[in-house]
Amino acid sequence: MSVSVDSKMRAAFIGFKAVFVGAMSAGKRALPSYARDVTSDSDTERYPFSILMAAFKRWMGSFEHEKLDARTLDITNEDFKMCVDVNRNAIKDDKVGMFKLSFEQMGESCANLWVELIGKLLNSTGAKWLDGADFFGTTRKIGKSTISNKSTNALTQANFLTARTTMMAYKKASGSGSLLVVPDTIVVGPSLEATARELFEGDTIVENGATVANKTRGMCKIEVCLEITDNRWYLMDTKKPVKPVIVQKNQEPTLVAVDKEDSAPAVERNENEYHAHARGSVFFSCPWLVFGSFPV
Repeated sequence: MSVSVDSKMRAAFIGFKAVFVGAMSAGKRALPSYARDVTSDSDTERYPFSILMAAFKRWMGSFEHEKLDARTLDITNEDFKMCVDVNRNAIKDDKVGMFKLSFEQMGESCANLWVELIGKLLNSTGAKWLDGADFFGTTRKIGKSTISNKSTNALTQANFLTARTTMMAYKKASGSGSLLVVPDTIVVGPSLEATARELFEGDTIVENGATVANKTRGMCKIEVCLEITDNRWYLMDTKKPVKPVIVQKNQEPTLVAVDKEDSAPAVERNENEYHAHARGSVFFSCPWLVFGSFPV
């Protein structure tokens, strides 16, 4: 008895999906220590200032809290798609094995989607915060406190110590009392990895032409972000419940088949389309948790 075309299409999709899911499981990278994921149930999520400040309940007085509480950080989910086209004749002729590599590659790409989006964020410019100003800046005021979290300095021991001191000096909105920010992680791209390892892992360092003990050894954990393409660097406090980077997930990557005989791809091109679809967004949470330096 001959196998129907519909049965062959269903069997092909089951096989493609198994390869896709297997590759996703094998290739998945864990989120870096400075990021955490949250679940999204709608098109846009609104994060009130009070939620972002959940770990800092005593940071400000009630009056300041009321003025800021009405502000929200609105994050809209984006759609992310990939597609593999398969000629229907190949499926009818039982020649689907040749497409295994395509679905393995798709699965691996989807496995790394969220980490790659984090990298894209870190490699971008112009991110905004809930006050409408650039996320990275030198003049942000929250109450009587100034949050300066940006420089254009290269990564050197002196510039690192300046940035670290700046973060540790952040005050409560009242203008007095520490915000208790202690940066513990530095994030760099491949071009600065060697420099970071010299600064935070080396026993000695060259200073004014002389080799001296390295006073910044062990001060920071190093995270290398492969998507950063220049010499920018980020100093972060990752020990708080709210992480510096938030991954908002509405839908994990799933594989969907467009393989009916009367579908547009089948009618117009004699092909099936297999789509991987995900929804979500990635964003910086709180400016006092991240210091960014962008050398010019």
